[in-house]
Amino acid sequence: MKKIAVAALLVIAAAIAGCAGGNDILGKGYRSKDYSFHKNTNYIKVNWNLKIRTNRAVAVGYVEPSSHDVGLHTVKLELVGLDSEGRVISSAKGMPLDEYIMSPSYESPFEIILPLKGGEKDFTIRGSYYHYPVGNNSDSDEDRPGHIPLK
Repeated sequence: MKKIAVAALLVIAAAIAGCAGGNDILGKGYRSKDYSFHKNTNYIKVNWNLKIRTNRAVAVGYVEPSSHDVGLHTVKLELVGLDSEGRVISSAKGMPLDEYIMSPSYESPFEIILPLKGGEKDFTIRGSYYHYPVGNNSDSDEDRPGHIPLK
């Protein structure tokens, strides 16, 4: 009877951990090789896939810190459509699911839907975020702004 109760508690604990987001104890985390597009800065990694429909582009992906020493917060993303000259002609904003993201073992998913204007030849993601050394409180004097460049 005790073995059944312990097994039931383990199943419940695993289910709760799975609902918490990011990498769970069952190893269902995100893998960059499953995504076609990537942008990396010194502090953030952005990985996404893009689906083009007749009237919209949809980016689905995740963000993560570039190293174990960095925490991120207030990540703002923008999916942009570029014309043949590389100029931005359409854009849509989005954010990852989590406000605070720490350690590369924790990722935060996002989805951005961009209504197409016509003339888009390429798509990319740009954005902004704040980063801080892990171990310090965020929103401290050590918070630093960062950006994800257009190119």
